[in-house]
Amino acid sequence: MSYTSEDQIEEYNLELLRGLEYGYKNGYVLEPKGTEPERQSFNDVLLKDRLTQVISRINPHIPDENRQQAQRELQNITSSDLISNNETFHRYLIEGITVEYTKNGETKGEKLWLIDWNTPENNDFLAVNQFTVIEDNHNRRPDIILFINGMPLVVIELKNAAAAKANLQAAYNQLQPVEAQTLRLHHREHL
Repeated sequence: MSYTSEDQIEEYNLELLRGLEYGYKNGYVLEPKGTEPERQSFNDVLLKDRLTQVISRINPHIPDENRQQAQRELQNITSSDLISNNETFHRYLIEGITVEYTKNGETKGEKLWLIDWNTPENNDFLAVNQFTVIEDNHNRRPDIILFINGMPLVVIELKNAAAAKANLQAAYNQLQPVEAQTLRLHHREHL
């Protein structure tokens, strides 16, 4: 099958993801004023209600107050260093978030899991196309984002291989903040 546009390539990939049992939503319907809003603003990248539902489903033994606290901790990873933020987020995904609570007069420390690694069907898999993110007045709209339990874990930027300027660098640049692109150009000019 030949594809003549990025839209056709995008639709084909969404079909493949549906075949892998991903749910599907168009990013426009999830927008703050969309028909099925799941975000309060365009800088929200988590689908918070989905995350809350899954955290409750896979951690029912942990009190609700502690589940909410763990979700706030996840939502507020704020280091000035992007790599440090990513490492913390990765650790939470893989190792869980330790929560403490008192039950029957005894303090317990347990792991709250963001993903059910043992029973995949307990998780929420969602493919979203055209999901707009606006941060610091920079508008980004990747072709497809894969959300697991309301967390954006995979960003897919598609390019039509038949297009003359479609290459890996073009896809990469499309997802970068303007400052990073300017810095790279400035660096190349001085080489």
